[in-house]
Amino acid sequence: MPLDVKNKLFFSGGIPKTWDTQMKIFCEAGIMIREPAIEIISLLNKINYSNPAVRFVLYGRQGTGKTGTLMHILHYAYESNFLLLHLPWVSNWTKRPKEVVPSQYKEGRIDLPVESAIWLQHFKSQNSKLMEEFHLTTHKSYTWTKREITEEGAPLMDIVEHGVQRVRHSSDCIAALLREIKLHSKSGKFKVMVLVDGVNAFWNKTNVRRPDKSLVPSQEITPAYAFMKLLQNDWNNAVVVTSVDIVPFNRNASRQDPYTPRVLLGKEGFEHLDPFIPIETENYTEKEINSVLDYYCDRLWIQSERAQQEGGRKQIKFLSGYNPYEVMKICDPL
Repeated sequence: MPLDVKNKLFFSGGIPKTWDTQMKIFCEAGIMIREPAIEIISLLNKINYSNPAVRFVLYGRQGTGKTGTLMHILHYAYESNFLLLHLPWVSNWTKRPKEVVPSQYKEGRIDLPVESAIWLQHFKSQNSKLMEEFHLTTHKSYTWTKREITEEGAPLMDIVEHGVQRVRHSSDCIAALLREIKLHSKSGKFKVMVLVDGVNAFWNKTNVRRPDKSLVPSQEITPAYAFMKLLQNDWNNAVVVTSVDIVPFNRNASRQDPYTPRVLLGKEGFEHLDPFIPIETENYTEKEINSVLDYYCDRLWIQSERAQQEGGRKQIKFLSGYNPYEVMKICDPL
């Protein structure tokens, strides 16, 4: 992946920090082509997009490449001219937002001004070229204040720009933008891909609190609720690719804990996404782990001569259990 494309697609996240550091050091953004991504891409090429949105759920033990698979799919979608609605990590909204304020639009709802403004910039980075090409306009007018109005028929990017410049309105701008894109998708002029990492956090307990210290469910967080509506299959010319992760479910979980969609989504989340196509990510095969170790040696990321030799490789394989994240972690100091 060219570095300029990588910077566009992952403007505000979506790459594990260690991996991002490696990409900067190696001056290239390499993603291993693995079976889960190949399977999803193969199905994407066969889908009839005039039917309701098809939904995929990636699942697997910690460190087996769910985020890496989403990165591959995101790059594929970008190259295939999908309009991208990418939420890099749901827990950034539901667990640790920088600012929480009551909604000016709907009583009882909570806005996340900072996170919402960052996401709008992320959307702009990924889609500015396509938005110019599609000439999308608003279906209705949006009144932000007495003096600030986005008129019916205005370019859809006006909503994005308003949310970036007027951070207080950014959460409502996300809701308006996603609503408009969903309406435009019916025209069939373009395809939309929704990508959400750690989607089960929408149905797990949040850390967002109201002024009275009561916890706020995701359904009452403006940008989260807008994204949750995208996950439904009540629209077409769209596809939804998500992952479930055990971290939002239980930060202290071990690799032996249950990791299936049914467990991590819970009853409500499972019913919200059902029917979906489950895709499992697994540990490296022998060929994959050898390819990674060859790459690290070639880029001098592994500098220890003993680690480069067959005996050292066997130790890395044994200690990591062929788990992609563990391989990366073990090789960092070598």
